[in-house]
Amino acid sequence: MKCEICGYVAKRKCDYSRHIKRCKFNKCLYCGKDTLNPKYCNNTCSALNTTKGRIHTDETKSKIGNSISEHIKKYGWDSKTKFKKGHKGAILTIQTHCLYCNKLHSNRKFCSKKCFTLSENERTRSDVFNRYKLDTLFRFNVYDFPNEFDLNIIDEYGWYNPTKNINGVARDHTISVYEGFKRNIKPSLISHPANCRIMKQIDNMKKHTKSSISLEQLKNKINDWNKKYVSY
Repeated sequence: MKCEICGYVAKRKCDYSRHIKRCKFNKCLYCGKDTLNPKYCNNTCSALNTTKGRIHTDETKSKIGNSISEHIKKYGWDSKTKFKKGHKGAILTIQTHCLYCNKLHSNRKFCSKKCFTLSENERTRSDVFNRYKLDTLFRFNVYDFPNEFDLNIIDEYGWYNPTKNINGVARDHTISVYEGFKRNIKPSLISHPANCRIMKQIDNMKKHTKSSISLEQLKNKINDWNKKYVSY
């Protein structure tokens, strides 16, 4: 069954009767044309209708004009915007710094899709690196291997603490975590006790991401270690 007003085709009689109750022409409140919409025939008539809408007083109009003028002095015009025909106003934009390249722009966070993509790639890489750091943490007690580590330096300087003992010692990765991540080395090799040495944290920070041995040397040390400590 087909509606004579809007052309809607109903498959069932009950759908048709329900549609007929709602489908009727109304007069547009602005131009007076027949429309199926409840009030206005389109968005233009809805915007132009001021008879029943809000009417600004002269005082309110002057306040709006002053605020726009101050905004233009502070932020300027958006010269890149293409105005529609008949548009008498300016689209005002607040310029912000791009979160990736720090360039001034008029978008929300990033100045372009390229910066957004690069930022997302860096964030993903950062998340993967943080997981790798957790997997390469040392999970053994140096006091269980007194013949492998210089425990006297611990007694002399104590363990490093950022607030209580900044001159203390810490466990250092002879092949750094960063190099292990960059070269895709298994976390089990980086976190092995054979890759550990005790040194002052000040010297460890100066070393930064540099490694003191090669991967082949580390593998040989791990083989020797596993021969001594079979249970490990």
